Amino acid sequence: MKKISLFQIIVSFSLLVIAFSVFYYLVIYIPQKESNKQTDFSKFSGAWWRHGFNLVIDSKGNGIAQWRIYKWCSIDPTPPCDSDNKNIIKSGGKAQIVFSLITDGVAYGVVISSNDLKTLDKGIIQLKLKPYGMAELIQEGFESNLCGPQFIKLAPKSIQEKSPCGA
Repeated sequence: MKKISLFQIIVSFSLLVIAFSVFYYLVIYIPQKESNKQTDFSKFSGAWWRHGFNLVIDSKGNGIAQWRIYKWCSIDPTPPCDSDNKNIIKSGGKAQIVFSLITDGVAYGVVISSNDLKTLDKGIIQLKLKPYGMAELIQEGFESNLCGPQFIKLAPKSIQEKSPCGA
């Protein structure tokens, strides 16, 4: 059995830290910093929705998602949970997303915070434009069709009648 020295362990760990730092800098930090200045998010900005889920993206690619948990705080106050005030439901799920790159009609970004990791986990996410003012939000383990700000204007009546984004 070959003995591994403490020096080899430290060097290996250091190389791993350096590799992760380079990856983060090249894949996340630079695109976030540079792409927002050079990328036009106008096709993605605005309010996107489906039944129980909303995503609002600004012109710089910053997004806030909110969704129903379908668990009332009045019954189980353990967060996240939905609340209600004078028959207005306040969704309990929340996430902050930063989109930094657009390629071929797909905005790529990172979920930087989420209070419901079962629905939207921290990490890479995509918003892929589809016909009729729709898009697909994609993350490992989560895919959802969303209707955008132009859906009512662009979608034919036959598509609207199918309620592709829920009731």
